[in-house]
Amino acid sequence: MSTPFIPIKLIPMVISDDLNASVLEIFKQFIANHNLIHRFQTLTNNDFIIAETCFGSGLNFLLTWQLWLQHAPKNARLYVYSSENQPFSADDLSKLYQLWPELTAQTTLLLAHYPSLTPGFHSLTFNNGRINLVLMLGEKQACFQQLLHCGDAGLEKTLRTHYVDAWHLNDSVCANDIDESDFFKTLALLSTLGTTLVTQHDSYRAYLENVGFKLSHNQWVLNELIPFHTPSFMKKTPWHIALPQALTS
Repeated sequence: MSTPFIPIKLIPMVISDDLNASVLEIFKQFIANHNLIHRFQTLTNNDFIIAETCFGSGLNFLLTWQLWLQHAPKNARLYVYSSENQPFSADDLSKLYQLWPELTAQTTLLLAHYPSLTPGFHSLTFNNGRINLVLMLGEKQACFQQLLHCGDAGLEKTLRTHYVDAWHLNDSVCANDIDESDFFKTLALLSTLGTTLVTQHDSYRAYLENVGFKLSHNQWVLNELIPFHTPSFMKKTPWHIALPQALTS
């Protein structure tokens, strides 16, 4: 049975006078703490994958987009997977983006391709494929678990060829009283040794430590692959699809 259609709830944006400082703040909190500029300049492959919760105004993505074009190799591709449960409308974003003229090249293109706000995955491509955004409208766990191959730790590592390089968690577990352990298991399965994570919320500490992340300076780094599976979400291979050769030999 398919997941029931749940309409996306739009949140009216209140634009405050201090939003001009946001570009600098995002640079300090996200770009600098992940050491992204250096990592872009020293890429060892042609892809870099970023995942974040709460797309919000899109400022993380916009600034990363600009810096990628400035510092990454011309043949490299950036992929950003961003979840959002309560997106802003294009009209509200257009008003906000007037405060960030240094990002006009990016905001103009994003607004021109901003999708209809329906639940699901919206794939946007810019700059001849160098920039790729997958805007996932829905609850974060429901979105990110769809990126798993199966949900089993051992099998996931056998099947997966690409991993998230950097995570940015914008939302706070303190906002509710639910158990988020499944989300962090999903996060770990989508990551590999050396994957970095930045968050301003200390309430995530126990969850991150439980799935193998360790705090190093201002970022969390995955330094242990813990065997587990997500019990509430396990994909099964259809009967008509053969198992990978590595699993049958």
